[in-house]
Amino acid sequence: MRIIFLLATLLTISSANLIPGKRKVIIDTDGGGDDIMAIITALRLPTDIQVLGITTACGCANATQATVNVLKTLRVLNRTEIPVYRGCESYYMTDKDLSSDWFGKDGMGDFEFPNPPLWNESRPEHAVLSLIRHVRTFPGQISLICLGPLTNVAHAIKLYPGFLDNLQQIIVMGGS
Repeated sequence: MRIIFLLATLLTISSANLIPGKRKVIIDTDGGGDDIMAIITALRLPTDIQVLGITTACGCANATQATVNVLKTLRVLNRTEIPVYRGCESYYMTDKDLSSDWFGKDGMGDFEFPNPPLWNESRPEHAVLSLIRHVRTFPGQISLICLGPLTNVAHAIKLYPGFLDNLQQIIVMGGS
């Protein structure tokens, strides 16, 4: 279902681009298997998008594991030039652990990955601050694709009330 959603999203982003050049995109994810499949699809399609970064938060796994999952994926795809920013380790409105073992304890089926990347191979800047910096640098030019919980986005809005107004669009895959 998420793959179909992502394909439709990418087509919408591509067709809505009236400005020559690549559409600037940030992907926010919890690093679960479904999100990883969506990221793989986005990075393998011949679209006119430029992924400025991938931000992670807790959800299917904790944010540290989500970051490792994204780094693994980028390594396999030979796309390690895309910056990854680790984000919120806890949820915005609750202290409960809402993760499940749907995708295994690591969020990606608990498979053995030879020489896995370490979470600190991600950028040192926190995901929330990265989101704000990118939106301030490219006001009205970023499409934010949210595949997981909106924790990073909620914190970005709290710290920078103009955050949403300065996005070109926000696409949320909520409730799947």
